[in-house]
Amino acid sequence: MLVAEDLKLGGPMAGRPIIYGVVRASAPFSLVFITFHVVETVGLGLIHGSSLSKSVPAIGGGGTLGLLTVAAILFIALLPYLAFREISRQLGPGALNKLLFGSPTNRGA
Repeated sequence: MLVAEDLKLGGPMAGRPIIYGVVRASAPFSLVFITFHVVETVGLGLIHGSSLSKSVPAIGGGGTLGLLTVAAILFIALLPYLAFREISRQLGPGALNKLLFGSPTNRGA
């Protein structure tokens, strides 16, 4: 996740609602996660003496449909994280933490 953030994948879209940047960032982040999983699994398999073909993981049960299913699940699962990250960036340092964890305000009193 930190590598993908450092690459500035799907950065903010100036002049557009926040949700566009969030949705645009979720797809590349999903691909980065799947790619890193495959590279890690293949690397570990090769280190432990397995052949390359035996080291490639069967993502989502194998096949294109399984890969697309896992990618869709990751895409949707990343939306809340990316939304909170972008909202926090828009509000400024510490503002979201203050809203979420600060003392409650006197509402309706």
